[in-house]
Amino acid sequence: MFVTASCTCPFLNAWKRLCSQNIVLEIIDATLSGFAQIAFNDNSFSGMLLIAVTAIGSPIQAVSGVWGALIATLTAYLIGVPKGLIRCGLYGFNAALAGVAIPLLVFPGQGITVSLLLFTALAAIGCVFMSAALGSFFGKWGSTALALPYCVTLLLLVPASVLITTMDVTRAAPAVIELSVAQAGWTGLEFFTATLAGIAQVLWVERPVCGILYLIALLPASRLDVVNSVVGAVAGTAVAVALGLPKDAIMLGLYGYNGVLLMKVFTRGFAFSRRSYLMAVCAAGATSLIAAGLKVIFAPLGLSSFLAFPYALLCAFLFIGRDKLSGVTYIPPKNWGVPETLAAALKNGNIDLS
Repeated sequence: MFVTASCTCPFLNAWKRLCSQNIVLEIIDATLSGFAQIAFNDNSFSGMLLIAVTAIGSPIQAVSGVWGALIATLTAYLIGVPKGLIRCGLYGFNAALAGVAIPLLVFPGQGITVSLLLFTALAAIGCVFMSAALGSFFGKWGSTALALPYCVTLLLLVPASVLITTMDVTRAAPAVIELSVAQAGWTGLEFFTATLAGIAQVLWVERPVCGILYLIALLPASRLDVVNSVVGAVAGTAVAVALGLPKDAIMLGLYGYNGVLLMKVFTRGFAFSRRSYLMAVCAAGATSLIAAGLKVIFAPLGLSSFLAFPYALLCAFLFIGRDKLSGVTYIPPKNWGVPETLAAALKNGNIDLS
């Protein structure tokens, strides 16, 4: 089966055609596409670049992320998931996200260990079954689960790690909630740094330079995604600053990455218009407030991160309630691609909006 990429890029479809002729290459391509779907595209070359960016931030997280995506890909093949969905990376990206998160949340400060690989493999398998279940659930309303499978999987597994005695996991005390205190004024450089860190946090790394490299990694798939990522990070960071959320967390990019992800989803889920784009920017900013609330809720569970719940929940339920939104055109997930190909398909009338 030959899978055509949802974006245009030199040699990309030739590569995918070659992979269709060899099962080993097919698995490699599906794993790379799974990593690329973190950025909502199936460009294998972008997947390789995103892995490299993650490795710059943390080689251990990169290895764990690739391992998770590979295990999820193999699991999807074994249980009979349609090859087209696997090859596009739709059953790999949640596991890749879980993989890059687990070294930070469960094994901080440790290297690559058997325990880490085992825990990541279990999480990856869980993500596959959670993807199937939640995909079916949200599919009834023509919506999609997005990153909820990995969020729910980690919400269950990370607190459970506190009780595991046969693995060298870190049994930290429940996270302490930061109290909002008066902040020193923000400089333009600090805001710029926080915005780049928010972009980098999509890959669970905090180095601002990785935010720049992340944007570069998007270029082979979509220039518009680069712009939308910056807009989302600025919106989320700006609202966090305006609300007076803890400055150290903002500087780490923790209140920017959900805005990045939301902008990418909205520009796929709704046809471009001034109203839909304004709604996307407002929603990207709102993810910071939702994130603050979830942090308070999750802290007693020992889970210091709110993961990607803010953007995933907001998008999923706005998609479900799309009939109540006026002046916007919903695009079903089955038609999603990068913004450029979506715009061309809409212009040519090649998308079924039913």
